[in-house]
Amino acid sequence: MVKTILCFCIAFTILQSEASAQGCPSNISTSLVKGPDSTQTNGEQTFRSLVVNPKNPNVVYVGTEGNGVFKSVDGGATWKWLRAGMKQLMGEYPETYCLAINPEDTAEVAMAMNAGPLGQSNTAAGIYLSHNAGSYFNQRNCGITNTGSGLVWYDEGRPDTIFAASSGGESSQTSVFYPTGIYRSIDKGLNWLSVNFPSNADSSGFFRVVKHGNNVLMYLYTRPQQKSKGFIHSTDGGANWTYLPNPLAGKIIAEYDATPTLSRIYAVPRDSNVLYYSADTGKHWTRYNFEINSCIAIYPGAQDTVLFDHGGTLVRSTTGMLSPLIGAGYTDIINTNKVIEKIVYAPSNPRIIYMSTRGYRVYKSIDGGHHFTLLTQLRDSIEKFLNVKPEVKLQHGATCKFEPVLLSVINNRTDYTILNCDWSGDSNLLHMPGTQINWIFSSQNKFGTFPISAHVVYDNGESTTVYDTVYINENPPTASFSIVPTSNNTLQFNSLLVNDANYFWDFGDGNFDSVQNPAHTYSANGNYLIKLKVTDKKTRCAANAQDTYNILLSGVDDESLSKKILVAPNPATTFLQLKTENSTAGQQDDYTFSIFDMLGSKMVDGITKNHQIDVSLLKAGIYILKTEYGTARFAKL
Repeated sequence: MVKTILCFCIAFTILQSEASAQGCPSNISTSLVKGPDSTQTNGEQTFRSLVVNPKNPNVVYVGTEGNGVFKSVDGGATWKWLRAGMKQLMGEYPETYCLAINPEDTAEVAMAMNAGPLGQSNTAAGIYLSHNAGSYFNQRNCGITNTGSGLVWYDEGRPDTIFAASSGGESSQTSVFYPTGIYRSIDKGLNWLSVNFPSNADSSGFFRVVKHGNNVLMYLYTRPQQKSKGFIHSTDGGANWTYLPNPLAGKIIAEYDATPTLSRIYAVPRDSNVLYYSADTGKHWTRYNFEINSCIAIYPGAQDTVLFDHGGTLVRSTTGMLSPLIGAGYTDIINTNKVIEKIVYAPSNPRIIYMSTRGYRVYKSIDGGHHFTLLTQLRDSIEKFLNVKPEVKLQHGATCKFEPVLLSVINNRTDYTILNCDWSGDSNLLHMPGTQINWIFSSQNKFGTFPISAHVVYDNGESTTVYDTVYINENPPTASFSIVPTSNNTLQFNSLLVNDANYFWDFGDGNFDSVQNPAHTYSANGNYLIKLKVTDKKTRCAANAQDTYNILLSGVDDESLSKKILVAPNPATTFLQLKTENSTAGQQDDYTFSIFDMLGSKMVDGITKNHQIDVSLLKAGIYILKTEYGTARFAKL
């Protein structure tokens, strides 16, 4: 019998899933420290870690050697020191080799921190991600076997995809060899997978990445022998890589730049600092015998305009650097006296250019590179901050019985973190670290004086506790008032029921005035909404009262009206008493009268009784009284 065996081949494709991925844990640094100063490093490098927001040229980040990241949101006028969430290594932060911003969600910032080839566990280096524009960073190394990370970038066509590169070699701490790697994450850095990478590059190092859309160019060298591996090239953003031709074998290329299609490439070897140029994507190279130092940057859209470092002097070429260095087509822009490490054109406006040098110096041009101005020496910013002790104090709102107490910590700087607040000995009221945080505590049935405190940590690692007291008032204030008309069109306010208080009155114009016992003068009749606000001086509790009054002023007879008769009282409430000029009402006969409103409608007709008119049924307002002896105007309250 012949048995037939059916074989089924099932192919599985394993994809990263953000929903299922948990990522590796990220430890929070215990304090914020100051990294090395200029006496401990080789000139305080920024390692080319300067990046400009792709949508806003005023937002720029600069990485440092051992001191985290600096950020400006006003084009370099002011800077904030960012280190929250970064781990520490031997009393400082790892070297910030590269920064990248998500082209769609610009609040997401990726950072590559290097400390030499190291494994994944218990290290401070690797890839970090911030989702709040650098205010806090989380380490994201899950899947990266070597945290000696020097490069990180976003796939512009798929902004959720991030690439990172780690230089290989032997760890100086463990003597363990860690291979080179290029990694990709599709879940915001929670997990990383290796991409297709040349198999003979396990011990390579990287200098920088040049990226134009999906075209990505990097240079590899062998560690630790420092031998050339050549250029590698990706046409899909970084997922797959191939070698370019390598006529520059044996040379360590320390600096390079390329046009968007990579048809033109400039390269400078580390040993000679002379310029090599290729016009055919690396197949052939021409040597130019003049010195180029550490930085080259081709102007976007104008490949013949190139900025480069020549011995600390920024030079501008308009000939594509294809003519002798001395002669037409070259202009010295500014002498920095420092190694120039990074030149970045703002993606949204390439006429704005930022440049960083050794010593944490940042320059800026707003005219396409014709002129540069020194913005800041970030070392001065560090020292200035460390020497300034910011003032921190508590502030709390109304403290009345049954009302919540709103508490905030205020400061003349934002470089601090509030760890917790203690309300009347209740240690359970802990909150996540932050700045300018408000707490609301219910006073419930308590009243009296209660202590409050907040533990504040400064950005230089020092801390303090701030104290205050809250007074809960058992009997919050009340407010009421009455109004008595007086002569001269003045209203006197009476019956203020709070003694030790501040009073604020709104006399119908919408503005509160601070007065105690007001007497306010009006110049026109009408309905006025009068408001009173009372604030207790001791407890800071507040109470309010308001009422609408129909203000009717005396002496309202119009000069155009006949004054043969007089009416009193005016304003009137129930009765009007009539009399003629130079006589009393009792000496004359009763009057035939009519009362009209101000629109001319007749309201009442009749004959007076004892020279009186009953107006109690009239609404409050201004009226015209007509008799055979004359006409008068009166007001009804």
